[in-house]
Amino acid sequence: LAARAQLLAEEGHPEASAPLYEEAVRTEAAVQGESHPHVLANLAAWAGVLERSGRPEEARRVEARIRTAQAARP
Repeated sequence: LAARAQLLAEEGHPEASAPLYEEAVRTEAAVQGESHPHVLANLAAWAGVLERSGRPEEARRVEARIRTAQAARP
C-alpha cells in the first residue's frame, strides 16, 4: 500500500495517495507499533500528501502522532 501511495504522490496525485498511506499506517502500526521506523516514515509521507492536498489541519494531526511516537521510542 505504501509503495502504491508513494507512486501516486510522485505522479502528482496526493489526494489519491492519502487514503492509501492512512491504511498502510493503520496496518503497519497494528503489527509493528506506532514508533517503528517504517510507520514513522509513512506517517511523515502521509502528512506531506495531506499538506499538498490542501488539508493542513489533518497534516498537523498526523505530525503530532509522529512526535508522540518518537517520544515513546526507547
